[in-house]
Amino acid sequence: MRAFPELLASTGILLVLCALSAVLLVATIHVDALTAYLATTPGGLDAVTAIALGSGANVPLVLAIQALRIFVVILTGPPIAKLIARVA
Repeated sequence: MRAFPELLASTGILLVLCALSAVLLVATIHVDALTAYLATTPGGLDAVTAIALGSGANVPLVLAIQALRIFVVILTGPPIAKLIARVA
């Protein structure tokens, strides 16, 4: 229970950062807000794909940005975890 406030705050920060990146996508590449939101939302690729297909969003763009997100997390996750482990 002690970690709950930090967990809740980090989840909120993640959602705000995803929303800001969606706004940036709308402004720079001029896609609709739903496509931008689905492209930047955290979560499983299968769920995002199903929602994109059912809602009429730009599925190729959503999948491309989601795949890029997965690769970035895989490449940057271990170095960041090592850095955090060293500092903590």
